[in-house]
Amino acid sequence: MSNMYYNRFQNTYKDLKDCHDNLFSEDLYESEEKYRKLLVKLCEEIVDEYVSNIEEFEKEMDEKHKYLGKNDMSKEIVD
Repeated sequence: MSNMYYNRFQNTYKDLKDCHDNLFSEDLYESEEKYRKLLVKLCEEIVDEYVSNIEEFEKEMDEKHKYLGKNDMSKEIVD
C-alpha cells in the first residue's frame, strides 16, 4: 500500500531510518542488495536536487509556515 499524501514523508522517514540503520548489513538477499544500491543512488539524487533548490525551497517553506502560524520547523522533527 502506498503512502497517503498527508503522511508520506513521516512514514517514509521511519522506513528510511531503518534502512540507514541496516545499511551495511551483510545478510541480505540478492534482490535486497540491488535495492540497497538503488536506494543509495536515489538518496544521492534527492540531496543533489535539494541542494540545487535549497533557497527556493526554504523561502516556500517559510511562507507556508507563516501562513500556518508556525515559526520554527526544526522543533517539529522527531525520531
